[in-house]
Amino acid sequence: MKNNVTYILFLDDSHERHKAFIKLFTTRFPLNYEVISAYSVEEAKNLMSKYKFSYLFLDHDLSEEDIMCIPGQKTLCPTGMDFVDWLIKNYNPCDFMHIKCHSWNSSARLRMFQALQAKGFSVSQKPFSATSL
Repeated sequence: MKNNVTYILFLDDSHERHKAFIKLFTTRFPLNYEVISAYSVEEAKNLMSKYKFSYLFLDHDLSEEDIMCIPGQKTLCPTGMDFVDWLIKNYNPCDFMHIKCHSWNSSARLRMFQALQAKGFSVSQKPFSATSL
C-alpha cells in the first residue's frame, strides 16, 4: 500500500465496465486515488485483507449465467449480495467513506442497498454509467 493514496474497490464481472470506470475516475480524480479491480466475491474478499478501501462500488450479478437473477435465488457463482452479507459481518460502517451499489439488476441493487443502509453504512445506489459516478 502506498502512503496518502485513497483506495477504491470496483467489484464487477465486466471487463468493459472496469475499463470505463477507471477511465472516468482517473479523469475526474487524477491524484491520490487508486482503483483496485475485483471480478468475483472471492477476489474482493482477498483484496479487502490487503488494502484499506475508502470507497466500494459493487455489482450484483457476477457472471453471464446469473444476469438479472432474482435476489435470493440460487446462482452459479457468489453475487454482490453475498459480498454485502460478508461485509456486514466483518466490517463496521465507519470503515468506509461510502459504498455504491451499481448493478443494473434493480431488485438486487435495492436489496444490497437496503441491507447496507439498515446497518448504518453510507450507501447509495444507481446503475453503472460510463459517464457519471
